[in-house]
Amino acid sequence: MSRPRKVAARYLKHACGRARALWNDATGPKVRMLPGPFNSPESLEAFARLQLEIATGEKVGGGAEGTPTLVEVILPYIRFAEGYYGAGAELEA
Repeated sequence: MSRPRKVAARYLKHACGRARALWNDATGPKVRMLPGPFNSPESLEAFARLQLEIATGEKVGGGAEGTPTLVEVILPYIRFAEGYYGAGAELEA
């Protein structure tokens, strides 16, 4: 009989010096690289958010207040490119 998988997330140091998290869920083993170097405040905060995410099953907000979304960053560029290059369909915001 095989040994049971570890469900709790583990905080480990990657070979490049960054922090990473390892855990298992119903679909198998998971790995997430965390921001910042190992034992830095930002990597420890990201690991705490990940643990909360795993425990509750819900995405926990991690972006700073007022941080733009991907759409807010890319949409103005797409509009510029359409005007400049004269291409494509209209995009709605």
